[in-house]
Amino acid sequence: MRLARFEQRHGRVLKLVGGVVMVVLGGVMTGAGLLAAVLLVVHRRVLPHYGIRIGDEIGPAADTTPRDRALAGAVLGRRTQG
Repeated sequence: MRLARFEQRHGRVLKLVGGVVMVVLGGVMTGAGLLAAVLLVVHRRVLPHYGIRIGDEIGPAADTTPRDRALAGAVLGRRTQG
């Protein structure tokens, strides 16, 4: 009788530990997703607003015509002057 009770207690502890691990992993994954979303918004919206362009956000080459730059801005969703 004593042995069966001892095993049941271990089962409960294992279930508790497993649940805690699942909750922690869920929190970590949610935090990672939120961090990725914040970085995406900062990279795509905030930094270009202040004139900071990184990676693919760097504008067209200097030897392009104003028409090419306007077309590139229209494709990328930017407003052009004129």
